[in-house]
Amino acid sequence: MIINDMIKYENQTIKWIATEFNNGNLYVDDSFQRRYVWLKKHQIRLIETILMGYVIPEIYIWKVGTNPDTGDTKFSIVDGQQRIGAIVSFLNGDFKLNKAYLSEKNANYSGKYFSELTPTEKENIWGYSLSLRKILQDVKREDIVNLFLRLNSTDKSLNPQELRNAGYDGLFIKNAMEIARFDFWQKYRVFSADALRRMGDVEFISSLLIFLRKGIESEITQSGINQMYDMYNDQYDEAEEDKTNVECILNQMDKIVAKDESGEFAKFVRKNTHLYTIFIAIYKILLKYKNMSGEQIKNIIEFYSKYENSYDKISMEYRELFQEGTRAKANRIRRVKILSDVIEGKIKI
Repeated sequence: MIINDMIKYENQTIKWIATEFNNGNLYVDDSFQRRYVWLKKHQIRLIETILMGYVIPEIYIWKVGTNPDTGDTKFSIVDGQQRIGAIVSFLNGDFKLNKAYLSEKNANYSGKYFSELTPTEKENIWGYSLSLRKILQDVKREDIVNLFLRLNSTDKSLNPQELRNAGYDGLFIKNAMEIARFDFWQKYRVFSADALRRMGDVEFISSLLIFLRKGIESEITQSGINQMYDMYNDQYDEAEEDKTNVECILNQMDKIVAKDESGEFAKFVRKNTHLYTIFIAIYKILLKYKNMSGEQIKNIIEFYSKYENSYDKISMEYRELFQEGTRAKANRIRRVKILSDVIEGKIKI
């Protein structure tokens, strides 16, 4: 089958796009699409382009079925998520046209929401014609994913985790995404807004799951993560066990933060490299003792409360291990060994 022969070309107005999107007939399949990544400046520049009557890139949508009760056709957005999202958000009044992102000749749009545009400007937006490529329903999902990857292969903004999200629909990535919904990450602001848009949370959580499956010596390089996605794509019997273990360890961190009057421990929980080490050290303690004792909690709190101002040999070594090759296997192992010994009281700072 030649996919190009299964694509119909047509134009549709923004009115049609917005109506179908708001009614749920035009939607994003997040099983392979990346998260919405456009910043406000990109959204505003797109709206400005539309107001100026210039052409924007074509949009690919895939027919996935028909609602038997209403007769409405359902379409999945294959390419154009950011453009459609920006258009609908503007129409819904979610953002205004910031002057900083407009060209000087369009300063009259500055500070305006859609509702504040002139009737003529609104009509021009509703009637703006978008070039669509409609892919027929007979095309297989596998071919749609490959098409998405091809369309984005030269897009430098598509990072390795976003590519994995498009290429994998298996049990490992689904488990990582479920864990990404835990309240802990937002409570301690572990991931920046940009990291969340770019799926940095899912990639980091994948590294924790890799540890639980393969130990601290496992590779957490991009190729190493890909290998684990392949290995646990179709069968992942330990998924629930791993999710429970992650939740248990995060709950233990939460308890430590609550007992830390200095507030220093929470600062390090927000740093991915430190959090990775803390996660593994606590896992090892819980595996050995079932629970962390009051003394062990006191030890880790005291260590981090003194961390930045301690100049003893161990503290200085620990800091250096975070400055040089944080992903290097030997450094990871040594960091966990030091922190584990601190928690158990084998090392006093």
